[in-house]
Amino acid sequence: MAHQSTWKRAWTGSKAKRGGWCWLERCERWQAKRRWRAWSASARPGVSDAALVRSVVTCKDADEALAKLQSHWDAMEEDPEGEKPVLDELLCAEIIETALQRGNHELVLSMYACMRTVSSIRPQARCKNGVLQWPGCTLSTVEQVMKGMCRALRVNDAIGVLNDVRRRGVPKGDEVPFGNIVRCPICPKLPLAVVKPQEGCTKVSCSGCRHEYELFSGDVVQVQSEVLGWQENLLLKGARMVGAWKDPHIEAIHEIVVKAPDASARSFRVATATADVPAQEGQRVTCIGAPTNARKGKLYAARAPGKRAGEPMLLVNHDLGKEVELLRPPPSGKTPGVPSWLMPVALLAAGGDAASSLIDPALPLITAGATAAIVGSTVLGNAYLLPELKRLPAGAVSVSAARQQLLSQHNQLMGRLTEVTEVASEDVRKLARYWQLQNKIKAVGDPGAYNTRTSILASARSGVEERLSKLLQLLDSYARLINMIEIEVELGDASTASIVSTARGIEEELLKLQEVEELQENMQVQAQANDELERLLRSTY
Repeated sequence: MAHQSTWKRAWTGSKAKRGGWCWLERCERWQAKRRWRAWSASARPGVSDAALVRSVVTCKDADEALAKLQSHWDAMEEDPEGEKPVLDELLCAEIIETALQRGNHELVLSMYACMRTVSSIRPQARCKNGVLQWPGCTLSTVEQVMKGMCRALRVNDAIGVLNDVRRRGVPKGDEVPFGNIVRCPICPKLPLAVVKPQEGCTKVSCSGCRHEYELFSGDVVQVQSEVLGWQENLLLKGARMVGAWKDPHIEAIHEIVVKAPDASARSFRVATATADVPAQEGQRVTCIGAPTNARKGKLYAARAPGKRAGEPMLLVNHDLGKEVELLRPPPSGKTPGVPSWLMPVALLAAGGDAASSLIDPALPLITAGATAAIVGSTVLGNAYLLPELKRLPAGAVSVSAARQQLLSQHNQLMGRLTEVTEVASEDVRKLARYWQLQNKIKAVGDPGAYNTRTSILASARSGVEERLSKLLQLLDSYARLINMIEIEVELGDASTASIVSTARGIEEELLKLQEVEELQENMQVQAQANDELERLLRSTY
């Protein structure tokens, strides 16, 4: 048997490299740490001590509560590895619940606001350089605060929590928005581009019609309008009624001066089909039209068919969220009517037929047939051949097609986000009303007389709370996908493959959310059943 010193030297020799002695030392440290934790739990309070929580919930705001937690944390002794308990989400949930029970709603909202400013990637523990920090805000915290505000009948605060989930990390009063998405004038269902607040004049191309457009954005500094509805030519009005004239009716003419952020200004003279003023002074608008210097398509400039250089086609009012189709106005001082060349050509044709019939009776028919063939070929060329020659090659709009796909997904998600927010807001109001009825039943002082109604209220309240939990998950998922799209649109590289891969990933995420959406629809059916129960409350008793 080896001597004791020999045994120690054997373990500190070659076997130490294989971890033998290190394993023994690690076991000793682990046992010492367990002894310290057992002594700490029995001899002195931990961070989650009930007395500490009762002391913290008396604070006015989150800063005072964090200072009290910090002083308690500093007084605690470190464990053998120099570690102390940290401020985690469970303790914050306990503080929030106790504060809600004691009616300290300002502390709850203050803590929630502080936790929202912290990244929720690692919400379990927050301690940096010996200073406590609030953990990140997760959906469980959001749900707890929102339901607590409903229980306290603070509906506006509860709806504000919903809007915070919708913003997902973006602070209130955001002065750097993503921008406004505008659509293509020819392809109504296809988004064209994102208009940034700092942008003035830009050129973009559409992958649907493969034409180029010019976007001029800014604030309206001057507007003048003139109504022309009563001045319309009667002949033109009759032709439009029978369908012989396809051009839209012009009701008013507007002269709008738009000033861009770079101090450049541009005047637009446009016509509209209604007498409504499309924009007023001070409102931010974007005018989409045919560019002056457009890229060359297959043969001609890639402008929209039938549009002149610089002619406006669509006006988007960002302040009102409205879009107005713009028409070509008549020349200044003239009213809209039949073209000036139509009557002379008709008279010349009639006179030519009368003169040619004296020479040969069949000559007018031949002339009419030749004229019809020329007019028909011209119409077909303008309708099919000329637009094709003005289109850009498919390869020139490949990047635009990928970005427009992302913008289409953005619009789709924003629509779903708005719908879910409206449903959730209605459920918040309904949940607060249920709690108000519960408070009234307690105030009556005879709970035995309302046992049936109390059970019905409890069942309806639990259903609404469960539905709100699912709606919060949908809101959070939609907001996350919207942020992914905005990041890719603003920071993604110009390669089509990268954008397409991101779009496919978002499509896969949308497919995963279908199950939650179906569950939400089923809960909507349950909500209708709860409404029926509520009607029974008013009618049966």
